Amino acid sequence: MKSSHVLSLVAISSIIALSGCADNKKAEATQEVTTEGSTVNKEVVAVEPVVAEDKVVVIEEKVVEEENPPRFSKITDYIALTLNDNWNWETLSNTPDVKEWHNQIPVQDRYSPEGFNYYINNSLDSYGGIFAQGNELQPNAITINSIQDAAEYKSASAVYELEDIFKKSELTRVKSNCDEENDSLFSKRFYKWQKEDRQPLYVYAIREEADTGITTSYGIAKSFEDFYKPEYKNALEYLRSKNGEISSIICTFDI
Repeated sequence: MKSSHVLSLVAISSIIALSGCADNKKAEATQEVTTEGSTVNKEVVAVEPVVAEDKVVVIEEKVVEEENPPRFSKITDYIALTLNDNWNWETLSNTPDVKEWHNQIPVQDRYSPEGFNYYINNSLDSYGGIFAQGNELQPNAITINSIQDAAEYKSASAVYELEDIFKKSELTRVKSNCDEENDSLFSKRFYKWQKEDRQPLYVYAIREEADTGITTSYGIAKSFEDFYKPEYKNALEYLRSKNGEISSIICTFDI
C-alpha cells in the first residue's frame, strides 16, 4: 500500500549586529585620561548587541513510500527489457539470486521439432526455478515454475504465487478465450506486464492443485504468440493442456 508523509526542513537564519564591546553583558568601566594640569575620569559604556529575530522557513516535501517489493523482484527487475531491446543468453545466464544452475550455457532441446529450441535453466530454491528458451541466437520466452507436495503445502505454502513474482500495480489483465477461471483446482490467466521506462511484456499465469501437489507457472515473453510457436510445442505443452488433455483451441487476446 502506498502512503505519504511530510518532512519539514527548517532553515534558520540569524543576523547579529554587534556594536561596541564583544561581551554580551552590559559593563561599565572607568578610564582615566590625563591632560595637562588635570585628570579626567571618562566613563566607557559597553553597548548590548542588537540581535535580529530568528526567521524560520518551513519547506514541505512529499515523500512516497513504495509498495512492498515482490519476493523475486530482483529477478523480474533484471529480466524486464528496456525499450527496443531483446534478451540474450549471456545476460540471462547472469540472472541474480539463483541458488543453482543446471544449464548456464544454452543446451539444444532434442525433443523440440527439428532441434530448433535451446534453453538454460536453474533452481531458485528447493521448490522451483527459471527456464529460458529460444533459438540458438537468443532466448524468446522465460518461465518461472514451482511445485510443492500437497501435504507440505497444507502446513506452509512455498509455491510461487503471482505476487511473489510481479508487482500487482504493473500488471493489466488481458482477457482471452483460453482463460480458465471457473475451476477451483485449475486457473489460467493472461496479463500485460509494464514496468516504468521498460517495454511491455506479456505473461501467462497457471496454477493447478492435485492430490499429489500444487504447481504454478508464469511465462514471460514479448508477445503471447511467442508462447505458441511450433518449436515450443513440447516445452510449453502444459500451456495448451488441462488435466492432461491437449486443447486444439486457437487462443485470442483482447489487447
